[in-house]
Amino acid sequence: PRGLERVLSLAGYTSYQCRESGPYPHGMKSWMRTLLWRMLRGGLRLYDLIESGGENYGVYTRVFVASVLKGAV
Repeated sequence: PRGLERVLSLAGYTSYQCRESGPYPHGMKSWMRTLLWRMLRGGLRLYDLIESGGENYGVYTRVFVASVLKGAV
């Protein structure tokens, strides 16, 4: 997310926001994956907090959604 934010700011975009898109529960297997992901994500958040003192963007998935606003020209 940080690299994307830099590229978008160079292109004139502002107000960058992103959020992760974790597993979507739609059956028994996916409910288990979602539960395991939430537990793993908690560990990743703790690791991030210990390492950097903050949560940065809080995106720990390969797939995430970003939104930006185009700045005034």
